[in-house]
Amino acid sequence: MAYDEQFAERIRRVLDGRPGVGEIKMFGGLCFTVNGNMACGVGKDGDLMIRVGADRHEELLGHADTREMDFTGRSLTGMLYVREDALGGEAGLRHWVTLAADYAGSLRHSRRRNRRPSKRPLRRPPRRGVANRHPAQVPSRPHRPQPRPAARQ
Repeated sequence: MAYDEQFAERIRRVLDGRPGVGEIKMFGGLCFTVNGNMACGVGKDGDLMIRVGADRHEELLGHADTREMDFTGRSLTGMLYVREDALGGEAGLRHWVTLAADYAGSLRHSRRRNRRPSKRPLRRPPRRGVANRHPAQVPSRPHRPQPRPAARQ
């Protein structure tokens, strides 16, 4: 596994009993969701990823143990990393995970149930008409009936 399974188990214990909690494996890490909305996660580097929303972003960024989440090379507003060694045991982990889970729980339910693509290919009904045929099947010129040759006498 690319993420720390023991750290993920600690987060599971904090979220145990909360309704609507799910897990999604993505980008080499593990994301925990509440009602389909990302709450927190553990990444490849071992830090805790939390979602706190744009209104609390600047306030919590001032904390000594947090840093901006810049997963794609630019800062993601409302998302922070908390250093794993700064969590200070179960009480510190519970504080940050509860903060993130409460925010995600306050959002509208996400309609997405499973973001992983299906293993079965999508079956579409066959298209009809000349315009939708394979190019090899489309005649190069319209079909015109040829006049019959005159009967020989």
